Amino acid sequence: MTATRFLAMGFALGMVLATSAFGQTNGFCTNAVAMTLGTTYAIATAGVPSNGDPALGCGASIGHGVWYRLALTNDEQMLISTAGSAFPTSLAVYTGSCGALSNIACGSNGSVNGGAFVVFDGASHTTYYILAGGDYPFPLSGSLQLLASPGPATNDICAKAVTLTYNIPFAQDTTYATALSDLPAGDCGTNISHGVWFTVVLTNNQRVKITTAGSAFPTSLAVYTGSCGSLTNAGCNGNGSVNGGAAVDLKSAGGLTYHILAGNNYSSGDGGTLRMLLTNNLVPPIISLLDPTNETGRVSCVAVPFRLLAQVQPGSSAITNVIFYDNGTNYLGQVTHAPYGITSTALDHGVHLITAQALDSFGLSATSAQPTKITISYPTNLHILRADIATNGDFVGCMCAYPGSNYVIETATNVQVPAPWLAYLTNQVVANVLSFTNPSAGPRRFFRARLLQ
Repeated sequence: MTATRFLAMGFALGMVLATSAFGQTNGFCTNAVAMTLGTTYAIATAGVPSNGDPALGCGASIGHGVWYRLALTNDEQMLISTAGSAFPTSLAVYTGSCGALSNIACGSNGSVNGGAFVVFDGASHTTYYILAGGDYPFPLSGSLQLLASPGPATNDICAKAVTLTYNIPFAQDTTYATALSDLPAGDCGTNISHGVWFTVVLTNNQRVKITTAGSAFPTSLAVYTGSCGSLTNAGCNGNGSVNGGAAVDLKSAGGLTYHILAGNNYSSGDGGTLRMLLTNNLVPPIISLLDPTNETGRVSCVAVPFRLLAQVQPGSSAITNVIFYDNGTNYLGQVTHAPYGITSTALDHGVHLITAQALDSFGLSATSAQPTKITISYPTNLHILRADIATNGDFVGCMCAYPGSNYVIETATNVQVPAPWLAYLTNQVVANVLSFTNPSAGPRRFFRARLLQ
């Protein structure tokens, strides 16, 4: 029986009524009533002997017990339930034959009327004997109902865990689940009741979240690595009395399979509808440019480096580096720690769209949504000579001039006393710009531009 996704059982439900009065015969093992799967057997047990047929194991404490037998033709998980009974019930299941029985399973639920059930793995061509009656010391007799059906939760054991699929909700009734026998001694998962098992397989560089939102009871999750029978606890999460409040984050950098036990947050709690959802929990970083501001303009004779500063909000993982780009692909520089700022390589004349990209240790990245526009232009004031120092130290002069006209650039070493101005170079204006360069290793001198007639 696979874990249910609210599937209807494939057998017919019915009820067999039996009167119980003095002389009720199935008070003894040899007169056990044969059961049919899916049929509810109802009987009044008040007339059944209080001690009846002697029983071994947990059945010794059952009062006014009646016997049934169930013959299986296939291997399948079985559920025996006393739901609907009018008094607190108890169950004992045996193999063997009357007079030579072996107790294999027990079930009771304290003072809850009809609360007893057992779940066990049935074997083909095996007859099981079931003793059902009152749970000592509570009222021991009354209207008893007994139902045998295929077990509702094969993932009640670790070895039959259900693999969760991304973004596909999984719903299951855990009323008859147990699961505790699979846990290491002293493990935090032993506080979980009505637990069922799941697996999550992570590939490289994945981070996921498992939630139980929408479950009908307060939930708890226990996470394990390793294999069934040799589990290592990796943490537990419960959320008190909040229905469906448990959630866990899982991360793997090298590929890993996790086993998850999910159930009621209280060891004495009830089962019910459990809802599981596996989602991708990778949260990328967020980045924006702080400096320079958008629509920044600069007049200059040379390419200009800029101070670039970004603001970064980490996502799921730590930030490893921030890279700055010009026009999408031109690398300007990077920084590996906060504050995330650099001085860029020199930006030439023209329009530049600056973006920043943040990368984290999990391989996720984010790019600033709004590029910063920087415009670098030559001077536009006609015949006003300007000078700037390039990043290599060269002195660069420039001015706005008539296109196509020729100018001579002249130099002098002293302008305080009469001295000749010597020609430095003759330059033709290109695209309204006259420019010249004095190398950083050259002498200190004065420059002027003169239009040639």
